[in-house]
Amino acid sequence: MAIPKECKMPDLSHLAKKKLVPSYIISSLTGSDKSLDKKFILYRKRFVQLVDKAIDDYLLVRETVIKQISAESGTIYLFSTINYLENCINSIRRLFYLFDGIKSNKQNPFSIDRTFRRFISRYSSQIRKTRDLTEHIDKYIKNGAKNGAIREGQTIAFKFNKDATKVSIVNCELSLIDLAKLITKFHEFGSELAKYNAKGVNLKSFKIICSKKRKTT
Repeated sequence: MAIPKECKMPDLSHLAKKKLVPSYIISSLTGSDKSLDKKFILYRKRFVQLVDKAIDDYLLVRETVIKQISAESGTIYLFSTINYLENCINSIRRLFYLFDGIKSNKQNPFSIDRTFRRFISRYSSQIRKTRDLTEHIDKYIKNGAKNGAIREGQTIAFKFNKDATKVSIVNCELSLIDLAKLITKFHEFGSELAKYNAKGVNLKSFKIICSKKRKTT
């Protein structure tokens, strides 16, 4: 098991101090859901929950990597690290699915900026591929070389590089720096979803990624 020599994973602890669920609850109590489509309400609720979860799991990955680097000989944290990373990637994959649903929902009260959408979609295939590998790894182990998914010498669990900026599994490599950027963007978007007020409150940061749809007569 390869142990990183240092940890250069971006620190997202500042996002953990800005939890989305409390903002969502406050917004909901003010009647923000009343004018929204029922399906969009569910998208909104699940999105903010999963953003908070992804951040928590990412920080647990980073924390246990740092612990592993300074741990005494014989103390292993990386099995827990791998579990946290799988959870994080699974949440991110679900966020992509919800984001697609929000985009395509005709009752979505926002127009999402094209540049922002491009940024999100840039990482979709890599996250999906990584998540699918971890989800079906047991099947690949069972079938072995029959389906060509796993070859001799390939790792069946996440392997970190020397500075913990990348992980690899089977034939797939994932940048943890890119993962941190993606989580940050999802938090940015989720923050506006959480705080949305049906009465028309528009926050400054919302101008970056979204604008309210104009009503047509």
